[in-house]
Amino acid sequence: MSAFPETSNLADMVRARAKALGDAIVYEFEERQTSFAEFDSKTNRVANALNALGVKPRERIACLGKNSDIYFELLMGAMKANVVMAPPPPIPPTQSTPPDFYGGH
Repeated sequence: MSAFPETSNLADMVRARAKALGDAIVYEFEERQTSFAEFDSKTNRVANALNALGVKPRERIACLGKNSDIYFELLMGAMKANVVMAPPPPIPPTQSTPPDFYGGH
């Protein structure tokens, strides 16, 4: 028997883990540590912000940024709001594109 209740989706799983594990660290990125409770709270804020901005269920959003723990907060927040995270369309390289944008130096 599992220590966690059966869940039907990832958002419910995050809520159950936050309730059961609270201050336990769910992930660490660079110097930041995030607990299960913090992750649940942050993803709730993302979901509420998407709703407040008028993003409707099943609409698509995209995020373009550097590797970060914030991506997972946005991804789970989108799931909680029933919004789809989709990859942004490719951006062709130009002279104004930062050199490291495409893995170059």
